[in-house]
Amino acid sequence: MSIETMAIYSNGMLQLNRTLPLEDKQVVRVTIDEIALDKRPEELTIEEFEALLDEMADIAPPDTPPLPSDFSRADCYSDERG
Repeated sequence: MSIETMAIYSNGMLQLNRTLPLEDKQVVRVTIDEIALDKRPEELTIEEFEALLDEMADIAPPDTPPLPSDFSRADCYSDERG
């Protein structure tokens, strides 16, 4: 069986974006392919940044709570601090 998924490396652990169909304590082989940005984050255009957000949305840790239903990307750019 071969499974491909995305993950984020944080605090010394890989956080997968989904639960895997594996038995507890099952031994697996892991291959890491780094995803590198061609530009520093502050050099991205709005379109590139939004595409990156779409890509990253799929790799949130499984226990991440959903955003409020009225949340929009415009909230990220709002000058109001709440």
